[in-house]
Amino acid sequence: MIQAKELAPTHFHSIELMNELSDKLKIITGDTGTSSFDIESFIAEKGVFIVIYEEDAAVGCGSLRRHDVESCELKRMYSRKRGIGRMLMAELFEKARHLGYSRMVLSTRRVNIEAVNFYLRNGFDEISPYGHYCSKPESICMARYL
Repeated sequence: MIQAKELAPTHFHSIELMNELSDKLKIITGDTGTSSFDIESFIAEKGVFIVIYEEDAAVGCGSLRRHDVESCELKRMYSRKRGIGRMLMAELFEKARHLGYSRMVLSTRRVNIEAVNFYLRNGFDEISPYGHYCSKPESICMARYL
């Protein structure tokens, strides 16, 4: 049985998955990605952290935080198992709509081809860089209307 649970980003399963993601990102991109992640922004109003469970095992995570009035930003998306990402993304789209967002934005490293292709398959398009990504040509910013 697979199910999604809204958890605190400080929950031990959340931390375990995010640490695993950081280790993988370090190998792929040379950076853990943690400098762009602030736990407090996911605890704040209109933020959410989701963990996907298969039976009792945590197999994926993803989070949303407020980006602007109409948009949320996707952060710390990770899956240990093929196929879980699609389910996680659908859950995050639903949570974003429920929170009143009409658009989701994200940034990842261009060298992370697997992630870039996953987002393209899930309806995201490249957009102009935003925030501190404007000065980072190694990043690709993407968005999708919900």
